[in-house]
Amino acid sequence: MSQRVKIRLSGARVIPRNAISLDVDWSRDFAVIEELLLKGEKLPQNVQEDSGVLITLLDGDSSNYFSSEIGTVSNIELPDVNEYAGLFADNVKVLIRIFQGGHSEKKHKLLARTKQAITMSDPSKQVDSQGILKVLTRDLGNDNLWELFFDEEEGFPILRLNNKDGVVGPNMVRDNFFRSTALPTIIESILKQCLEDEGYDTNEMKSKWVNQWAKRFEKEELPEWSEEDVTEYRRNVARWAHGVAENVMSQMHPFSRLTDYLKGINR
Repeated sequence: MSQRVKIRLSGARVIPRNAISLDVDWSRDFAVIEELLLKGEKLPQNVQEDSGVLITLLDGDSSNYFSSEIGTVSNIELPDVNEYAGLFADNVKVLIRIFQGGHSEKKHKLLARTKQAITMSDPSKQVDSQGILKVLTRDLGNDNLWELFFDEEEGFPILRLNNKDGVVGPNMVRDNFFRSTALPTIIESILKQCLEDEGYDTNEMKSKWVNQWAKRFEKEELPEWSEEDVTEYRRNVARWAHGVAENVMSQMHPFSRLTDYLKGINR
């Protein structure tokens, strides 16, 4: 059962995002908090190992609400999934509050809180607003910002953003710096991989990328496959894909938006 705990708000510190390790399982078609760890060395200094922890879950429009005490900083006890099963189908907002705990009169004094909710979304339903690109966040185990691959079963192009330190979310693809520096390469890579697959037109997802998405930005006819000169075909594919990427950028204007932003903060 959801618990509403009165917490005194005065003097609370902010919990940095990189102090929270959060993993959500979507395999049941709704959010299940699979793991929640608080990294003591990155928490505000007023927080102790035996400080109490309160978790609050909200859906996108905050119509569904669940809140519960979940043990202490050093010993988190995740709530029973049956208490909030099915409430958060597409995404869930997670708020963490740390209070003094114990048995004193000040046990509900708030020590630290997340400045804003951490939003976690069902990755199977995350599609880039410009097309049909799935965006996931994962710890890639390296210092690369992103990696791209095609789902073997469905053919979806999937972009993995490196969430190594727990600070990158799917909305990174909407950042003007990311769009101006990485998106052209991503678009070119997807289109080249689609067109270099001789059977792309029989693969529903790759066919959609080329015939529905790319043709919105490029009027030039697709390069024609040639068994006699594969090298020339690939050269034409690269040129065509580059043209699509340039046209996408000219419509989105991320570079001009980025420079306007930088000029504003450098004044």
